[in-house]
Amino acid sequence: MPTADEGVPSDTADPHCVEAYGLSDADSLGLLAGIGFGRIVFSRYALPAVRLVNHIVDDGLIVVDAGGDLSPYRQVVAFEADTIDPRTRLGWCVIATGTAESVTDPAEIDRYHALLRPLLPGNRDHMVRIQPDLVTGIEYRRSSAPG
Repeated sequence: MPTADEGVPSDTADPHCVEAYGLSDADSLGLLAGIGFGRIVFSRYALPAVRLVNHIVDDGLIVVDAGGDLSPYRQVVAFEADTIDPRTRLGWCVIATGTAESVTDPAEIDRYHALLRPLLPGNRDHMVRIQPDLVTGIEYRRSSAPG
């Protein structure tokens, strides 16, 4: 019976076979646009808090469906998303840091509702927009250097 590892080189989990490459801001935001959820990091009661949220990238802005208990208004926040294969260690990670603001225009809220697929059922009336000031993208690829 075939196993999940068949056809995969035995060195795929060797950290010496993986290299990190920096990505441009545009490529990083493009990767974020290609997936539907990530993590927002903000301050709550003077402590760091992390929440899994769904998001879209709209004209260079990251828009998250903040739900009821997330209110990082006018805070500097970080947004992180990644896709890393746990076995091969290949994939990418993007971290965007910027100021969060609540989306208050009803037309924008309606438009974002149409674009965002809910992560969880419940209240969807609080949208937060992040203007990224610093974007760090890293792609983890198989090393081209001989072992």
